[in-house]
Amino acid sequence: MQVKTFIAYNYDIHIKIKNYSLDSAAFILYNNKPVMAKVSVIMSVKDAEAYLEEAVNSILSQSFRDFEFIIVDDGSKDRSPAILKKFSRDDKRIQVITNAENIGLPRSLNKAIESASGEYMARMDADDISMPQRFEKQAAFLDGNPDVGLLGTSYYGIDDKGTAVSRNMVPAKDEDIRKSLIRGNPFCHPSVMIRKSVLDKVGLYKEEFRHTEDYELWFRMAGSGAKMANLEDLLFKRRYTGRSICFAHENEQLWWLIKIRKKAILEDRQYPFWNLIFLVRPFIVMMTPLGMRKFIRKYLLGSKIYG
Repeated sequence: MQVKTFIAYNYDIHIKIKNYSLDSAAFILYNNKPVMAKVSVIMSVKDAEAYLEEAVNSILSQSFRDFEFIIVDDGSKDRSPAILKKFSRDDKRIQVITNAENIGLPRSLNKAIESASGEYMARMDADDISMPQRFEKQAAFLDGNPDVGLLGTSYYGIDDKGTAVSRNMVPAKDEDIRKSLIRGNPFCHPSVMIRKSVLDKVGLYKEEFRHTEDYELWFRMAGSGAKMANLEDLLFKRRYTGRSICFAHENEQLWWLIKIRKKAILEDRQYPFWNLIFLVRPFIVMMTPLGMRKFIRKYLLGSKIYG
């Protein structure tokens, strides 16, 4: 008689052995062979004590339980390491990787992905909030659409107090996403879930694109033939503060954005030559003084992000 054994590493377990699926465990051993989590959540943290607990709790409160949570502490000097230590002690799905010094977001995310075991990679940021059904709906969509490699969601913009300041509806279909990609970023980066097999094909984040690593990766994924999609559901809250990368490093972002679009048009031939016109706007913005940009966005465009 063959004896089959399994060991589960976590609490509150609900497992379906037949399909090698599980509810809340990060992984189990079945017949002494590891069965890994379906989703690997990857997040980098740098001095994020103000919002870190809320961000982590939004992941731990997901209705979808079959995930591991890989967090890279990128040289934090505040209370972030202590907060992460407590979470990892209380929930064994959490794995904390500590960088001795700050190495930047792309490199930290790559370290997390290299440690991940899931079929899908779910992004998260340390000051944002995932709605409870985010993973459930994204995983179900990817399960039902195996040709889709990249899936984001529509999202709320929130301020430093958590007040919603915008509702951001993003293009849902692959065709519309490809049309908009050359004009702007149609994905909220920390809301995306990526099929790991597509990352294996196109490669990880390019570390030299320190503040546009996501945008560059989307173009590579688009060129690989993988389809892209966004859920119309508002399943994410993206926080905008004075420390947001998109504000603090906007000129560097714009410079890399121009290079990425130029390569997609002239080298990769993903778009006709006339799309070079979409290099003009970021160049003009880059040449505009920051104070004037804020004035235009706040008073002429009605943005609430600038308070």
